[in-house]
Amino acid sequence: MSEGPFSRRALVWLVSISVASFATWLVVGLIAPEPTEVDSAKADAYSRSAIGHRAFVELMRAQDVPVMVSRFDSGTRAGDQALLVVAEPRLDADTPARTRKLQQMLRSARRTLLVLPKWQGQEDDQHPGWLGRAELVPPTAVARALQDADIPASYALPAGDGVLSCEGVPANPTLQRPQLLRPTSDQLTPLITCAGGWLLAEREDALGGTVWILSDPDVLANHGLGDGDNATVAWAVLGYARRPGQTVVLDETLHGHERAPSLWRELFTFPLAVASVQGAFVVAFLVWAGLGRFGAPLPAPSPLSAGKGVLVENTAALLRLGGHSAYTLGRYLESLKHEVARTLHAPAGLAPAELRDRLRRLGRRRRVTEDLAALETSVTRLREERAPAPAAVLAIARRVHRWRQEMLGGPERAGGS
Repeated sequence: MSEGPFSRRALVWLVSISVASFATWLVVGLIAPEPTEVDSAKADAYSRSAIGHRAFVELMRAQDVPVMVSRFDSGTRAGDQALLVVAEPRLDADTPARTRKLQQMLRSARRTLLVLPKWQGQEDDQHPGWLGRAELVPPTAVARALQDADIPASYALPAGDGVLSCEGVPANPTLQRPQLLRPTSDQLTPLITCAGGWLLAEREDALGGTVWILSDPDVLANHGLGDGDNATVAWAVLGYARRPGQTVVLDETLHGHERAPSLWRELFTFPLAVASVQGAFVVAFLVWAGLGRFGAPLPAPSPLSAGKGVLVENTAALLRLGGHSAYTLGRYLESLKHEVARTLHAPAGLAPAELRDRLRRLGRRRRVTEDLAALETSVTRLREERAPAPAAVLAIARRVHRWRQEMLGGPERAGGS
């Protein structure tokens, strides 16, 4: 059985950390409040300041109106099925891209509620999210919104504050420095009219799309929604533009909050960032586990290999384990004696003593360094021992082999072999 890449203790730690990480991600993802995507004090759906629209978004959600705060391609998202709300867009001569974006949204959406800009402000440095001061937008900002949206109207700021007497709405709005429309063409249809101008008007284009224009955003801004009956007026305005059951898509791209969808960014944004980090750890551990080898694993060797060499080695091992080394050495010497006799053409059928004498004489003539009688004496002595040392057996076997080499080739050839 092969060992794993990690010890048992390391494996327990890894599993524990993985389980704790997953549990933390699951719990936090379920119970943690949704983080605010944008911190803003301006006139947009994220702002909780006086001029923001966060209260109007919460009012719609409280009334079970589906609301999508859109930061990308709002017109296409609204399409034919939803109401697009473009509230107080920031348009000026320095941002022609926003003008093109507004016109594209009006072409893409079948129904659009356009809320004209009115207030601008600076955030309080000591209180993030609060306004330090607020003032009316320049007249060119309102005029540009009407021009870019192709609305044939101008606007006026009638004198007086407080409750306005209006028609076309079940309650009268309470406005500070009211901002009202004054049409310049018969293409507009008044829906809510007040003394001094129109609060809500409607325009249909040649393609069948409809745009509703709300001239004063105070009826739905955070600071004005709670004044008098403004909430009722805001709900009535929404009722003019929205069909029952329709989703409201609130555009935030024209407020500078555009954010194109990105899978990679979402993977590294909480709470998915926790899962991404956990996945990175898993990949790192897998790489770590694979560093012990490269490529495919080597096949396991077979228990028995074929070949003469393996047979000889196994036989030698068996003889050594059985204590027969000295006997094998004697047999080895006898076989070499007969081999040398045949090679040197000694007469066949010689008695052992005669064969020994003949080989010794031949050895002296060939100047052999090993004496055959001395070798036979050494082998006999080892065979008489009960457990001869393997080193001694090997040493005599080398002497026997050298004798054979010198007998057949001479001392010089044997020494170089």
